[in-house]
Amino acid sequence: MVFAFCTGHYFADGNKRISLVIGAHFLIKNKRGWAGFHFLPYMEAYIWHVAAGNIDKELLTKIVHSVVNKEELDEETKLEVIHAMEKSPLFSEEEQE
Repeated sequence: MVFAFCTGHYFADGNKRISLVIGAHFLIKNKRGWAGFHFLPYMEAYIWHVAAGNIDKELLTKIVHSVVNKEELDEETKLEVIHAMEKSPLFSEEEQE
């Protein structure tokens, strides 16, 4: 649901925020209160990269799984996240003219 609402452009504005709230609400309603409470602040940066097309559904699933299960991302997934985020123009440390 989070991926679909973030990438589906169902609304003129607020798709990323809606996907975050839907994800947190889903977790809370399904007795995962701790995960729902931490979902919003933890997932915000990842959701931006999903919307930008840098993080695909498979990688997002791994990230959400770590949030729900209170686990740190494993080293392989961390590297996947870094490589995905490198696609962003925000990643470049060079000055933009």
